[in-house]
Amino acid sequence: MRASVTKAMAFFLKITGNQKGFGLIVAIFVIVILGMFGTLIAKFTTMGSTEAAEEYLWAQALYSAESAVQLRILTHDGGHGWDGSANSLTIEKFKMTAPTDTFTSSNKSATLVVQATRVNVSRRIEEKFLLSSP
Repeated sequence: MRASVTKAMAFFLKITGNQKGFGLIVAIFVIVILGMFGTLIAKFTTMGSTEAAEEYLWAQALYSAESAVQLRILTHDGGHGWDGSANSLTIEKFKMTAPTDTFTSSNKSATLVVQATRVNVSRRIEEKFLLSSP
């Protein structure tokens, strides 16, 4: 039995001893695997930063639309000399449009819809309000 183990070891040493390029193949395999991991990490990092930028623009669109709504309501309340035209208003590079404004007079419920648009981001909000007489 010991002779067969010795023969097996000798055979293994003979095979591995004659293949001098085996280490090179392993090194190339490891480099390829590490390169694939690096590519995946770069892809996920890029996706994460893109999502963060889009989230920032969505928030800016929301805040800009809310500001336009507040200005429009302030105008209906007789405040600060703004003409109330949301079509000519630009806040933080967001163009404002007000497709719906049902305000007629104080003490009546009204609805105001404002849309903030910038390149590929658009946010639409609807606000219901009631202005009381002074």
